[in-house]
Amino acid sequence: MEALQRGDAANIDKACCQAQHAGLGKARIDAARRQLDRMQSQQAGSKNAVVHQIEAALLVGSTESHNKLAQLLARVLIQHNLGPALPRLLELLNKQGSVFNAPHSRTYSLKSSADYGFRGGKPYYKPCGWLRFAVNVEDFHLFKDWCVAYHGTASSKLVPILLKGLRRPGEDGVEVSHGQAHSKTRKTIYLSPSIEYAAFPVYANMFPLDEKNHWAQLVLQCRVRPGAFQEMRGSLGNKYWPKHVRFDPNFESKSGLEWLLESPDDIAVVGLMMREFGPKADAAVHGELVRKVCEGDRGPEYEWTRLRAAEYERQGWLMA
Repeated sequence: MEALQRGDAANIDKACCQAQHAGLGKARIDAARRQLDRMQSQQAGSKNAVVHQIEAALLVGSTESHNKLAQLLARVLIQHNLGPALPRLLELLNKQGSVFNAPHSRTYSLKSSADYGFRGGKPYYKPCGWLRFAVNVEDFHLFKDWCVAYHGTASSKLVPILLKGLRRPGEDGVEVSHGQAHSKTRKTIYLSPSIEYAAFPVYANMFPLDEKNHWAQLVLQCRVRPGAFQEMRGSLGNKYWPKHVRFDPNFESKSGLEWLLESPDDIAVVGLMMREFGPKADAAVHGELVRKVCEGDRGPEYEWTRLRAAEYERQGWLMA
């Protein structure tokens, strides 16, 4: 069989079935199936090894929640077709402390809100209800006085961003996902000083974790060079969010919710923020509301925005 000679695991099983139907020798078919079993076992072992490497890099040991989500996220990431990014990622993971920074990984509970003062002349608020995996940044002292901002992303885009940083649309295969509101170049990178605005499901989609009714979303915490961005009014519409309700308790209006940047050199990715949803979510970190999210008729994103909007309105967090 050609598939057997090529070592093509994807087609060996199909070829075996065709050969059996055609009445070819049983011994040859059995040999092909044994080779298929060996190949699948090797591939599974190789995949598991990659999962364990990613998991080990994320296992910062800060909290039980970090460790649980590290295991789940590693399995999610390896499901994506990483292509040439995978060898580079594994190379980095083999270097101690090359991707994540354990001492600065932490949880930000909902027990108390906090104003962390200013960074780069812009306010920095505690990202309540989020878990942070700190990204190891070489020469971080160069960025410590830069502004703090956030960028919502999909799990499929995480590894390329960790390897190369945020890139402009058109660079390194980056595609425009959400339009280019306010942009003059059509190649603008968007961030927000509000983690909740950046985490709106349009930007940070929810992806399934280990089983049904368990999801998560990812937001990148960044440092941004002061003066390198244009502040614009938030462009998110009100199709799924009430016009009179704030996107974030810390921001009274849409004013300045979108920061537009043209150079990747003005952005440093310093943290991977993660929030989980569903009955298995850690309420001590993310709050009780996330545990009420379900699939519903329109998906978990709709359920979450509906629950969150109602909670904000109940708390009186309305637009100025």
